[in-house]
Amino acid sequence: ADYNGAFSDGADIQKHINEGYKVLYYEITSPQEMARAIVDATSNEKAHVVLVAGHGTPDSIQFNTRRAEDHELNQENISNLDTYGLNQTLIPKGKGILNSCSAGGCSSQGVANIADLVARAFERKAYAPKTDSQGGAIFEVDSNGIPRKIQFNMDEENGKERAFAYRADPVSSPMSEGQA
Repeated sequence: ADYNGAFSDGADIQKHINEGYKVLYYEITSPQEMARAIVDATSNEKAHVVLVAGHGTPDSIQFNTRRAEDHELNQENISNLDTYGLNQTLIPKGKGILNSCSAGGCSSQGVANIADLVARAFERKAYAPKTDSQGGAIFEVDSNGIPRKIQFNMDEENGKERAFAYRADPVSSPMSEGQA
């Protein structure tokens, strides 16, 4: 499903394992598989962080090489995931991180971006890059294992972030105001 090798570097996953995270890896091809995988992974213990990776735009996250609605999370189908109970999968201060280019950028449709919609689905803060990220999400964790200082696509030469992070707050996201 990863046609251009964007997620082939396992260093990010290994880093989280070294930090003490229990990492469960799922390869999925649809939003429904994503929801089932998250619910399965958190059935015995709620997660501190859920990291979703896919090829992204402000309007969607693509999970497969086929550009078809059934292989991407988008404005039209995210509400179908409400029945899975994603809002029960994270601890109270847990966070959703979208390792998907531009998922926190301005939507071309003039509505909430995909990060806003994910924040609403999880009822937790979600973080995503505003632009092409071309690299993994980098974050530190506090003493309770909660991600903090979430950044995307760091330039190793100068230590600066190249794809600035967008924080979607479920109580202030456009979808949560008047569109329940």
